[in-house]
Amino acid sequence: EFVTVSAVTGETAELPCSATLRTGLGPALKSAWYRCQNISECTQLIGTVTPTLKCLSSNLRRFHFRDRRLATSEHCNISVVISDLHEDDAGFYKCVMSSQQQILNTQQVYLQIKPEFVFQLAPTVDSTSTKGYASPTRASSSVAETFLISIAIAVWLGVTAVLLFLCLYGRHLYLNS
Repeated sequence: EFVTVSAVTGETAELPCSATLRTGLGPALKSAWYRCQNISECTQLIGTVTPTLKCLSSNLRRFHFRDRRLATSEHCNISVVISDLHEDDAGFYKCVMSSQQQILNTQQVYLQIKPEFVFQLAPTVDSTSTKGYASPTRASSSVAETFLISIAIAVWLGVTAVLLFLCLYGRHLYLNS
């Protein structure tokens, strides 16, 4: 079971990893993120997160962690966020959450990178489980692009209508002469 996160090149994607903690395990929680060569072989460590330290592997300037832990909650979400997506960022990622030598959750995420299209409105998330997760997007630029496309289509339809009218009017004049 894995979650699929889809995003467009140049945008930002957030890969989720969450666990429900038993009472008292929160302070010792550790999360490790890996980049996978395929769905089963995940050996390239991206980084680790503990309550006191967030450590990324070198040369990962576009990556950072988002830690959403509440002291009063048993639910924990530690995501890896990748900005300025490149096509080679696509693939499987794996998160392992553990506490006191015990694995609490292993989450696999497939990052699908779509080429930048004019009609792309927002990143989408498809989950094979019932958990959904929204990825950040540049919604304002998408709205502006959609608006400009609408105007271009309206102008094209207007020009087509005028040309059709002129063609029919010219035919009418030709037949009446």
